[in-house]
Amino acid sequence: MNHFDCTVEQRPESTLVARLSGSLGIAGGEAFQVLARELIERRPRRLVLDLSGVDFISSPGIALLIEIGRDVPERGGEVVIAGATANVDDALRRVRMHEMIPMRDDVEAALA
Repeated sequence: MNHFDCTVEQRPESTLVARLSGSLGIAGGEAFQVLARELIERRPRRLVLDLSGVDFISSPGIALLIEIGRDVPERGGEVVIAGATANVDDALRRVRMHEMIPMRDDVEAALA
């Protein structure tokens, strides 16, 4: 997959679920950067990033996750990563993402 797509679902209590799919590499990086800015500016109380549809993530994609994980809490919200596929989960754990942003098995667990 060389594309990137995202749907954002508004949930109660100012919660957003962003369901990402495709690649967070060079091909999808620009689109993800625009989305990241939009999500941060919406000031959610909770932002769940559903990565279950993401098949690849590169350093710029990881950097954007770190940016989201920094900027949303600065605006009073929290970020949770949900459902990362095995190879994405491995990449994120190698950079200790789980120490910066909580990681859960799926969206339901992230919303609990």
